[in-house]
Amino acid sequence: MPLMFNGGRLLFADSGQLAWSANCCCDECCGCAWLNSYWQNGGRLRVTFSGAFTGYIILDPEASPEGSCLYWYGADTSNITDDCALFPQSASISCLSSDKSTSGIILGFGTGSGTCELSELVQASITCGPPLEIVYTGTIEEITVGGCVCDVGDPVIFTITAEDIA
Repeated sequence: MPLMFNGGRLLFADSGQLAWSANCCCDECCGCAWLNSYWQNGGRLRVTFSGAFTGYIILDPEASPEGSCLYWYGADTSNITDDCALFPQSASISCLSSDKSTSGIILGFGTGSGTCELSELVQASITCGPPLEIVYTGTIEEITVGGCVCDVGDPVIFTITAEDIA
């Protein structure tokens, strides 16, 4: 059995011994125990967009930045229909080290528009799973008057699921 690492650091079990499985640790990340081993085994997440724009981005597990215990990132936007000129460029899921409950699961979304943006995203629901389903909502906001192609206030719904679990 291999030793378990998270962000380049060894994981320890409740007993203080080295961890041989990502599921043995008391330090559950994201509030969903199985996500630890899913991330360790290369499990990807899918962020599906609906509402003002549609499509999806597949997120790959990556080394966790400081302040996060698990992290996924993706920048392939070829499957997004951009009806609102937000020019989606990337998405990420980060689990905060300081809040290891499901409320500490943060969706990040990068846009390239200088005229429209999204409101602060709100976690609307979560089913820890497996299967995983996290829903965030936001609305289109205008930075430059007359700059949005779609209507200000149009909703955008983000649904996160585990890509590699049937």
